[in-house]
Amino acid sequence: MSTDAPLLPNPATLPDDPALLKALVVQLLEELQKVNARLQRQEHHMHLLLKKIYGRTSEKFDPRQGVLFDPNPADEEEVPGTPASDSSQETPASSPTSKNRDRHGRGRIPDQLEREEVVHDLTDAEKAALGGVENLVELPPESSEQLDWRPSTLFVKVHVRKKYARKQQLPESGLTLPEQNVVVAKKPPEAIPGGLAGAGLMAQVIVSKGADHLPLYRLEGIFKRQGVRISRQTMDGWWLKTAEFLRPLHALAARVVLASHVVHTDDTPVKVRDAHHKLKYTGRFWPYVGDPLHPLTVFDYTATHQRDGPAAFLKDYRGYLQVSP
Repeated sequence: MSTDAPLLPNPATLPDDPALLKALVVQLLEELQKVNARLQRQEHHMHLLLKKIYGRTSEKFDPRQGVLFDPNPADEEEVPGTPASDSSQETPASSPTSKNRDRHGRGRIPDQLEREEVVHDLTDAEKAALGGVENLVELPPESSEQLDWRPSTLFVKVHVRKKYARKQQLPESGLTLPEQNVVVAKKPPEAIPGGLAGAGLMAQVIVSKGADHLPLYRLEGIFKRQGVRISRQTMDGWWLKTAEFLRPLHALAARVVLASHVVHTDDTPVKVRDAHHKLKYTGRFWPYVGDPLHPLTVFDYTATHQRDGPAAFLKDYRGYLQVSP
């Protein structure tokens, strides 16, 4: 673009068609937005350069460090006197500058997160103040993203078990299905048959306490805010019954891990408070990690740090055991 060209066109050369004039206005506004975006990026780069030179931790500045700012060559013109960037000397993605930027600045929102679009429009009064809808041309909208949170919610699952009866009743009903006159559909197996909690709620309680270290009394308060009172004693009972329900799965996972050529293990101390016996002591969790052909991890608990616990778990194991020093 020549700098000698006039800023404003001759009005006599403009078309008289209103639709064409609107299209020109939209095109000019789009170009203006691109120029404003380019100007903001250049101002930001200038601010970083000045901070680098005159800041409190200023160092000698090499002009070639300008490539660290990673300008978009499609949107910005090359600065005269600046050496062209060499594709063979590109800054790696894991450079210290990018690490600091991710650590201290606003990081990019991951693409895999669900997007929920909220459209904000002018009110009818605002549109009327601009001359009405017929006097407005809709331009490309501006969009921005922010992270939000939708809290987990309790809900009621209603199990409807269908019931059927024979049209021609048998003289006598038996125990097997072909011998019965009335049959009710069965529910899937449950950890607590007839219990209040569904599988999702019990999983939430177990993960919150076991993985996120959230005490049961705090979970009690969280559920109370949603209008449901679930005592910590009840949730503690869910823990015990779910553990019994999953015991066969734990045994199967242990057999898979013990079939490994090499098993890795270590102990993690955990504070234990036995309210029933009024005792406080340090227990141990032992994770047993299988090899790449048996990629499972099984946890075992012992009340002491003695070798009896690992020896009992590994009594039938034949292979190599690797333990952290």
